[in-house]
Amino acid sequence: MILKFFALLYRFGTGLRNRLYDRGTLSQYRSKLTVISVGNISVGGNGKTPYVQHLAQRYLREGRRVAILLRGYGGSEIGPYQVLGSEEASRVGDEALLHKAELGGKCPVIVARSRVAGAKYIEDADLGDLIILDDGLQHRSLARDENLVLLDISASDRGESILSEKILPAGKLREDFDLALTRATKLVFVRRVLSHQAEPLPEWIGRHEILAAKPCSQFLLYPDVFVDLVSRERFALDYFVDKEVVALTAIAKPEFFFGMLQGLGLSTKRKIALADHSQFPVNLLEELNAQELPVIVTAKDAVKLGSGTFDKHKFFTLTLAASEYADQI
Repeated sequence: MILKFFALLYRFGTGLRNRLYDRGTLSQYRSKLTVISVGNISVGGNGKTPYVQHLAQRYLREGRRVAILLRGYGGSEIGPYQVLGSEEASRVGDEALLHKAELGGKCPVIVARSRVAGAKYIEDADLGDLIILDDGLQHRSLARDENLVLLDISASDRGESILSEKILPAGKLREDFDLALTRATKLVFVRRVLSHQAEPLPEWIGRHEILAAKPCSQFLLYPDVFVDLVSRERFALDYFVDKEVVALTAIAKPEFFFGMLQGLGLSTKRKIALADHSQFPVNLLEELNAQELPVIVTAKDAVKLGSGTFDKHKFFTLTLAASEYADQI
């Protein structure tokens, strides 16, 4: 009963806030730069981080000067602050470090609790002509030119369940599903798969009136190589086949990571899943480094581990490749 009360209260609050923005009662800051928001309706694990990087690379190839703006979830930095890459995840968050690591010096990464302050910082410092707003769907104080909404359909039945999902705290939705979709300029259906082969979208998507009316694409994430965190050596995907490993992660949907390892033929003797964005306890890392089995982590986990205290050929990252396919429902 208490949970239901708070769910109704949250639903009322988010609904009222959105209506005030829709009517112009709450004002938005309109940047002189192009702003593209990448966001989602449900909490965690929808592929925003790799999609933001994919999108940034695309615009960089087109000659745009891209800046990434995000909150820096899990970090203490209020900002606006430009991430240098030498910071700890406890300051700027793991996602900001991963953006910096993956995009190198091509793309400034700005952490700011206030996205408006962050956008003004990018403008004043002339850091780009296009801002990619990471996790921006619900942050409406900053106006955007495009609203790209990600929906994870890695398991089609699980994807369909979002249609009946409840709003926080009773469920996993950040706001009303259909109302959020009305603000989307494009839908990106995310799939974690073992190969880059696209498949037809599930039928339930076409039966949903709003989903069926939106432009859309499929974004596939699939295994690429294993990388040694210390030596940076790269190993083919069959390197660990039939070998026992430890799987360690702190992401929102660890079951997809574990399932991907299984699909690659790895024998996972131990699976360790911490809460999303968690820091790894030092004693746990020391224990894993001392035992014989290799430890596999995701790229998002790897930026929190560094490489200074581990033995060679002990901790490995499973890196993912990505492909996007235009689609229609």
